[in-house]
Amino acid sequence: MAQQNENVQNLMGVTMDKVRDMADPKAIIGDPIYTPDGTMIIPVSRVTYGFASG
Repeated sequence: MAQQNENVQNLMGVTMDKVRDMADPKAIIGDPIYTPDGTMIIPVSRVTYGFASG
């Protein structure tokens, strides 16, 4: 049972590390885009993560 718990904890740790890597700020707020008339557009996204284990 202890080995099984350790395996689950390791899996959760690796998964959370990967989620942190994917949560790069540039994935949420992109680089500014300038239009020919000088208007600056900043791309913004809404990101939600869900995780379940059983």
